Amino acid sequence: MSVLDPILRFLRRLSEGDKVSTRSVAKAVEATANKMSERQIIAKRIPPGSRTLKWCVINEAALDPFCRNLYPLGLFAEELESDTRESAAKSRRGSKRTGARVEEVILCKVFCESAVVGEDSSLLVQSTSTFGVAVFTHPASNITASGLWVSIENHESFHVVNKANSPSFDGAFLLSGQPSAKQINWMGQSTESGCSFVHFGDLDFAGLTHYIQLRNRLGDAITFWSPQDIGVDLFERLGNRVLFKRQMSSAKYNIENLRGGLRGDEDALHILRLIVETGCVIEQEALHNEFLRSRD
Repeated sequence: MSVLDPILRFLRRLSEGDKVSTRSVAKAVEATANKMSERQIIAKRIPPGSRTLKWCVINEAALDPFCRNLYPLGLFAEELESDTRESAAKSRRGSKRTGARVEEVILCKVFCESAVVGEDSSLLVQSTSTFGVAVFTHPASNITASGLWVSIENHESFHVVNKANSPSFDGAFLLSGQPSAKQINWMGQSTESGCSFVHFGDLDFAGLTHYIQLRNRLGDAITFWSPQDIGVDLFERLGNRVLFKRQMSSAKYNIENLRGGLRGDEDALHILRLIVETGCVIEQEALHNEFLRSRD
């Protein structure tokens, strides 16, 4: 078993009612603690019977949404004992190790009430405005998306996108890697009501594979986002040759299969051609500025 994520350990202690000494907080935790303090979830106090400053929870109601923003599985999921935050979030879906999940946690940001169809639309908007994220379960909630949404592959990129910097979207939805059957089902039900999606993913074989899975269900209701200045220069400037070679050597990815899966989608096929031509892939995190500029 690997060493427990220090941020996870810190949040677990707070959720259990512990008051955590400010001196004992690891450097890796300081940014998270300061962010929680700014949002008035925790504060530095000297509790009765103590002589040292400690981090104390001052807003119990805000603590759980903040924690679920970082750890959608929950703070005490077994998967988190040996996995990183992102891989643990990916494993929340059905797998051989965890078994099939009856409900899927949908982690999203809802920018306006018209962005969702369902009884809790105003609560989801309020949660997004207050905590930066909203959560509901599918299919129990019967909530579907409406308007134009962005599906986002990675955690870092999901946390970057908000109403102010992406005004052309009505909502954002975190896939966290390979989409699950229930996530795809939720997106499909949403498109049946007129919703459409833009997929913001890695410009690599994995990202295109995930997109094909979505496109097989959603058809023309989903498109793959690409930078306005996409071309050889962009791939050579931001690209990762090591990751390209690693993916090329993997039995999971076959270029001809990718071409077949993307048939009819010229924008996505152009991305695939550039990857093969340059021998580079671009990770989503390198494209934040390009993505936000394209949404102004």
